Amino acid sequence: MHPKDLSGTTFKTAAALGIPCIIAEAGQCGQLDEESVQRLVRGCTNVARHLGVLPGQPEPRVALTVFREYPWVRAEHAGCWHPAVQVGDTVRRGQHIGTIKDYFGRVVAEYSAPADGKVLLLATSLAMNAGDPLFGLGVA
Repeated sequence: MHPKDLSGTTFKTAAALGIPCIIAEAGQCGQLDEESVQRLVRGCTNVARHLGVLPGQPEPRVALTVFREYPWVRAEHAGCWHPAVQVGDTVRRGQHIGTIKDYFGRVVAEYSAPADGKVLLLATSLAMNAGDPLFGLGVA
């Protein structure tokens, strides 16, 4: 992921200074599952080996997708968020992503993908305030 749209972050600042940096995330909703923990351990170990911090060679790389844009969509209204996609889904520009309904079940807003991409972030909370992030896409 390129830090073009992540202004104000340590990730973007380090990259601008030519300092190797990573954002290490796996799993979702703050849940610790063993598969995600092991993915993070392998990834961090490989990065440390690649940089010479740890001895040895990194494990062979799997196919890598580089995301050059990272559009986020935020709630325009408070209400109940009903996503129609899952993290990891590939979506097309204009595809229905989810709906916000009021507390009586009436639709107050429909949300669609602003670009072709992969769903990297998806809010899982039912309750949303105006301005809360609903979803984020990775656009190659």
